[in-house]
Parts: sequence; C-alpha cells; structure tokens
Amino acid sequence: MQTTGQDFDGKRQSAVPGPIVQVTRLAIDGMTCESCSERVEQALSSVPGVRHARVDLLAGQATLQVEAVPSDTLIAAVANEGYSARILTGLESPRPENQRPARRCCENG
Repeated sequence: MQTTGQDFDGKRQSAVPGPIVQVTRLAIDGMTCESCSERVEQALSSVPGVRHARVDLLAGQATLQVEAVPSDTLIAAVANEGYSARILTGLESPRPENQRPARRCCENG
C-alpha cells in the first residue's frame, strides 16, 4: 500500500492500495547530446515496472519511479542503447563537476 506523501513530481498523493513504488537513480556514462538522453529515457520508460523515467544529460543521471524492477534489468536497458549505467546510492554524485558531456553530438560522428 502506498502512503500519503509526495510523489515523483512533488504532487500530493493519497493513501490508496497499489504497488510499492520506489525511486531509483542511475549514473549514465557515454551520453553526449540531448538525443542520447532521449534514447536512454525511452529505453528505461519501456521497461515493464518503470512508472516514470527522467534523464538529465548534464548531470549524467536517470531518476526513475519503479515497481520492483531489478537493477540489472535497468542497467541492461541502458546498455542495449550503447551506454553504461550503474546504480547510485544515497547522495552519491553521478559524475564529478569537471566531467561534463562533450559538446559534439553523437549523431554527427
């Protein structure tokens, strides 16, 4: 059962029966442009049990609302798109501040 609180987008939710949803964060390596982040977001969104996925290119991070999805499944979805991923724990940062994506777009070679 879900409890009353704030959901992924900061909106209030009520106490209604339903699956347990947790927030999972992934560090994503290899994204160089908005097209990359869109592909990763679509791949993660298509995984059964992922209720919402948001990818931040500059942070190199995906934040997901999931219902009992194994970490390996999420990492494999990212890997199938040609990127690498790892689970972030606690306040861990996905990448140091001095490592930002290159400006060259992956689609332009």
